[in-house]
Amino acid sequence: MRQAALSNRTILITRPAGQAEKLIHMIEAGGGRVLSLPVIGIEALAGAERERTARALLAEAEVLVFISVNAVRCLIGLIPDAFALCADRSIYAVGGATCRILQEHGFRQVHQAMGIGSEALLDLPGLQADEIAGRAIVIIRGEGGRDLLRERLAVRGARVAYLEVYRRRRPEIDNDRMKKIWSRNSPDAIVISSAEGLQNLIDMTPPEDRATLFDTQLVAISERVSTHALARGFRLTPRVASEASDEGLFAAIKQLFEERQ
Repeated sequence: MRQAALSNRTILITRPAGQAEKLIHMIEAGGGRVLSLPVIGIEALAGAERERTARALLAEAEVLVFISVNAVRCLIGLIPDAFALCADRSIYAVGGATCRILQEHGFRQVHQAMGIGSEALLDLPGLQADEIAGRAIVIIRGEGGRDLLRERLAVRGARVAYLEVYRRRRPEIDNDRMKKIWSRNSPDAIVISSAEGLQNLIDMTPPEDRATLFDTQLVAISERVSTHALARGFRLTPRVASEASDEGLFAAIKQLFEERQ
């Protein structure tokens, strides 16, 4: 009988704490072993003044763009009735996971691009110049990040504002734990969901173990992350998920090791 593709394979998951359970379950159900090492911490932003600002932005918005699952969760944390306030808005989501969590909160008409990332979202018919010129668009995201989406929408005539509901930080980790990963449990593949997370992983890895890190196969959430990895010195071309979701990442992991059987 042919062995399962993930049998005896160790996969390092770098998702934030509490956001990797589904992918971990899929890998383990497929016969793989999982190491969990969050390389980004998510801190929800709160406070009365921030809530007032957020409510004002939502009241003015005609179109809402959610950048991530964290954007959805942290907006609810800041304004529990946010979705009741936004029931009649046009809703867009970056990635399949973001789309699904919006649907779970009652939004049935969520626009999602077939491709990955902001670039694919910009191709949707409802975000072209003839549809959005003069309209108020609020992008719900974390602090910092790329400005591509805002810039492109502004060029098309939209009035664009950010509603930032969380910040990312690099977790503190014991150096001994990092060394054990590379000396005892060296993974067969690493799942990376952002360029920032990849950089954190490099910085968190002891210098003497980085050669091993750079020789490890990556499974990336997008072509942009893959390109960043190669530019930072990873020697193997990352396998890129077909969509920005747990299902897309798992399919990429499974296909990678099926090809090696």
